[in-house]
Amino acid sequence: MTGGDGGDSGNGYSSGVGGDAGNGMSCGDDGGGNRSGISGESGHSCLSLPLVTTQLKGQQFEKNLKQILSWYNEGVSIIGVWGVGGAGKTTLVTHIHNELREKFRTCENSENVYWVTVSQGITVSSMQSKIAKAMHLGYVLDVEDQRQRAAMLWEALKGKKNAVLILDDVWEEFTVEDVGIPVGENGCKLILTSRSFEVYRKMACQKTIKVEGLSEEESWELFKEKLGGYENLSAKAMDIAKSISRECAGLPLAIVVVARSMRGLVDICEWTTSLEDLRKPARRHIDMDEKVLRLLELSYNRLNDEQLQKCFLHCALYPGDYGFRKDELVESWISDGVMEKIKSRRKQIDKGHTIINRLFEACLLEKEELFYDDVDAVRIVRIVKMHDVVRDMAIKVATENHHFLIRAGEMLRDFPCEEEEWTEDLNKISLMQNQMELIQPRHPPSCPNLQTFLLSHNFLLEQISDSFFSHMKGLMYLDFTYCQDIRRLPDSISNLENLRALVLRDCCELNYVPSLAKLRKLKELDVSYCGELKDAPDGMEELVNLRYLNTSSSKKLVLRWDLLSSKLSNLEDLRLEPSMNNIMAEDLMKLEKLARLEGWCIRDIQDFNCYIESLRPYHYDILVGSTSSPRDVFEDPLDKVVSIGGFGLDGEVLALPCDLQELHFTRCDFGGVRSLVDVGVQSLHGLTKLCLNDVANLKALALGGVLPSNLRELTISGCLEMMHVFSPNQIPPNLVSMWIRDCSAVEEIFGGPYPDENVNVVNLPKLTQLKLTFLPRLRRICGGGLFMACDSIKEIEIKGCSKLKQIVSANQIPPNLVRDCSAVKEIFGGPHPDENVNVVNLPKLTWLELMVLPRLRSICGGGLFMACDSIKEIEIKGCSKLKQIVSANQIPPNLVSMRIRDCSAVKEIFGGPHPDENVKVVNLPKLTQLELIDLPRLRSICGGGLLMACDSIQWIEIASCWELKQILSANQIPPNLVSMRIRDCSAVEEIFGGPHPDENVKVVNLPKLTMLELIDLPRLRSICGGGLLMACNSINCIEIRNCWELKTLPLVVHSPLPSLKIRAKRRWWESLQWEWEGNSSSSKHVLQPFVQFWVALDDFDDLWDAFDNCWDDFDDFGEGFNF
Repeated sequence: MTGGDGGDSGNGYSSGVGGDAGNGMSCGDDGGGNRSGISGESGHSCLSLPLVTTQLKGQQFEKNLKQILSWYNEGVSIIGVWGVGGAGKTTLVTHIHNELREKFRTCENSENVYWVTVSQGITVSSMQSKIAKAMHLGYVLDVEDQRQRAAMLWEALKGKKNAVLILDDVWEEFTVEDVGIPVGENGCKLILTSRSFEVYRKMACQKTIKVEGLSEEESWELFKEKLGGYENLSAKAMDIAKSISRECAGLPLAIVVVARSMRGLVDICEWTTSLEDLRKPARRHIDMDEKVLRLLELSYNRLNDEQLQKCFLHCALYPGDYGFRKDELVESWISDGVMEKIKSRRKQIDKGHTIINRLFEACLLEKEELFYDDVDAVRIVRIVKMHDVVRDMAIKVATENHHFLIRAGEMLRDFPCEEEEWTEDLNKISLMQNQMELIQPRHPPSCPNLQTFLLSHNFLLEQISDSFFSHMKGLMYLDFTYCQDIRRLPDSISNLENLRALVLRDCCELNYVPSLAKLRKLKELDVSYCGELKDAPDGMEELVNLRYLNTSSSKKLVLRWDLLSSKLSNLEDLRLEPSMNNIMAEDLMKLEKLARLEGWCIRDIQDFNCYIESLRPYHYDILVGSTSSPRDVFEDPLDKVVSIGGFGLDGEVLALPCDLQELHFTRCDFGGVRSLVDVGVQSLHGLTKLCLNDVANLKALALGGVLPSNLRELTISGCLEMMHVFSPNQIPPNLVSMWIRDCSAVEEIFGGPYPDENVNVVNLPKLTQLKLTFLPRLRRICGGGLFMACDSIKEIEIKGCSKLKQIVSANQIPPNLVRDCSAVKEIFGGPHPDENVNVVNLPKLTWLELMVLPRLRSICGGGLFMACDSIKEIEIKGCSKLKQIVSANQIPPNLVSMRIRDCSAVKEIFGGPHPDENVKVVNLPKLTQLELIDLPRLRSICGGGLLMACDSIQWIEIASCWELKQILSANQIPPNLVSMRIRDCSAVEEIFGGPHPDENVKVVNLPKLTMLELIDLPRLRSICGGGLLMACNSINCIEIRNCWELKTLPLVVHSPLPSLKIRAKRRWWESLQWEWEGNSSSSKHVLQPFVQFWVALDDFDDLWDAFDNCWDDFDDFGEGFNF
């Protein structure tokens, strides 16, 4: 449907968000290095978070950003952003996405901003699937009928307040009704990017904007920035560099890629040659898209390494929005034979990662992070992608010069059998990610030189004719990954004697593989996640050159390892299904070249000990006893892992590998074993991660010894006999993360006192994260009068610790504290040992969250104040004894959001008066959102007669604050206010208290206000006190209910927006007085057409009025008829 660019990698315009970040995707790797990729068509749901980008540069970009946001605020429903590929369209709308999320974040609508990458060749059904995944609407995906899906999406989007749908990279027009996108009144806003204005013309976009290139000066500045070391160039080379910069036509992507390719050049001849290449006459008079590809092709040519170029072109075989995990991409290169000259698979993998870094440096690949919402935390998956314009260049080079046929991601329903495409000189073919069900051409294609054929991600593919591969004798790499409906492979595969790699991953219905006896050159066989495959393919014993075998998650597959292990002696990488428990240590010991072993599950500890003594692999993941790995599939795996599950260790000798990096104990009974020291953990000097889950009879971690000093991550869960975690002299000095949960006996984390009575501090110099959850007996973090010193801490989360009274001492404040949650009386206990200190300094605190702390009386004890200029967000809920949030003399200048809820004792938010009696105003220059809900004793936002100045505030919501009489003063009106919602505040008499100190001021200006909601304010007499009027030309919605004392609506009305809605009760509207100073009753007539009357079903007067008016309307209707 038309092409937008996926951001401008690393160029100051966008760093690698061009795909489906923030929408549903398939998450590839299961932790076993298995290949699945992250594509736009299936899998886990992504958490909607701000998209990664970099700062926009250039006046035009800033102007475009402001223009689009302005159109949005004006109620424009469909906005189109267009321009040539590489101009920065995706970068621009990425900033729009993040701005809107920030705008709605504090009013709980940030998750209603959705990002979907469309890409070329997408169908209506696929677009519906992508939108459903972005919105986490799994039930829509279960429906096949396109019209039903459209109806479900329509209703879901209509039900989302302030919903915004961003469709990036649209290639052709579509009908929003067919997809199920409700735009306009009561619908969502739609923002599109495309390379073609024609798309927007046909879709009747209300507003469009063209993204132009940078100016010549801005282009040169960006070129210099990405070139680096330009000051070392000679004057002549500098002139040529400026000419090359001009040839890039102001396109950020081209500038960045070309500049990076020239980095480090000194020889003037090379500079001259590059400029001449760009100015070749044969390439003049081409359109701008062609010009961009020509510019990017220069960077490809300058790689000057055939292997690098082959790896780059290989990426073009995948669809435009495809994301690789690094290990997956490297393994696909190995399968494709790009690194065949490197004999060791381990060295091939190392070389592959080096190549990825080289392509990053050349800006030909870009990095991206995807965020997935998990029960316990947000998981981050780091992927590799190719910018869509760079991919266009790669396809151009591959098809014109290297005999590639690429039809990936085109959603083809029929096999493309055009004879002119299936030429005998074809080298590589990709038909991946299509919707073909059958591949049965009349004649099998004749492609004797074909080496690579990708059919992966054809989810609907059921059958391939048996003779299909008959004339592809040179085929080396064949990939069927995610062909989930195919049951049998064609017999012609048996004769592919040159085949090096056969990948059948996730062919979950596959139950027949023809004989592999002739495939003696085969080096890789992947039959992982083939749930219906029971019998090993015939001829496996003949695969004497096999290096890689993956059978993980193929639970029904039976292999005779007693026969195979001697035949497959060249295996270097073996990944097993843990339930395949017929593999003995002696079988594995025959595999003398084995360098990587995953998923081996052994039942007998003695057999395990026997194998460990001769352990050779540099990478292993071994399960002892348990048949399922406890590791997180989202994590980047360590190289050496052992997981022990379901064993009683009493009396057992456990020979753990001395180079072990990660150790898990799950559902084990330590019996007479007192601690981990007794099983030899202290001698594992390379151990960096330790996880204990549901371990019985474990009293402590390291009685009589210490844990390895390199330990960085510690997780303990469900260890019910453990009373303290560490003694203070046993703490690993490199500990970075610690999470203790569901340990009902734990009373202290660091048990005291310290053996040396002169030491009273527990030092944790590298600890960044401390999470203590559901520890009902925890009384203190440090025992024996000890304090915790951890200057590096970034996150503290404490939850469900009902006996914990204090987090940290006032003289041991962690300056990087980010989050704090627990049931305590003080967060920072005081007083400070130094009586001259009365301030708690938190110079890097950005987020303070205090939730359900019924005993919390103050954030800082002992008369201390909290100074944290860096804080941006404060959220406090359920702290029923807390009376004041922040002192007036410690106002955080960078505060952006404040949300206070359900704090029944709070009387002031910013406590006054100020110690300096000359200070009368509380300045909050960056505050954008204020939410005060269920604060029944709140009397004023600022105490001591202080006023609040917050020009940047955009959203105010106040509810159930029964003693609050006034919201803001008339002389402190926030000019950027967008939404104000006040409800259930029985004492409020004025919203903006007047009169204004300047008697000449008669009007309160709110130029950006779009929503005003006043509900259940029984004493409200005026919106603006002192006879002031209110001017708000952007107002979209006014809702006033149960404000019976309010007799005027002092709006200065000139030309109301067509989208204006006023919701009110008819009796109140009819009772309003419309004549006041400077106004006549004409205002009522101007506003009357926009009024929608509210009817309360439990109010008899409302129902009678509604019935009476309906009857009047019926009478009017009947006057035109004779009965």
